[in-house]
Amino acid sequence: MSAVALRVGGLSTRISPSAVALGAVAWALALGVGAVSLTVGDFPMPLPEVLATLAGDGTLLSYDVVVRNR
Repeated sequence: MSAVALRVGGLSTRISPSAVALGAVAWALALGVGAVSLTVGDFPMPLPEVLATLAGDGTLLSYDVVVRNR
């Protein structure tokens, strides 16, 4: 694929769609690894509970484990 030119006012840049896709995949993998890494430890928690806690729906115990200790 060829690069797309993006112009805003007097500024312009070239954006490669493949580079944008690769960056999106890399970010998704990093967020996935980060979320899974929050599930392991002395008090293991399932991923849905970790995600619920990060969204603000967790219990006090899960909040303490996920946010304060991990």
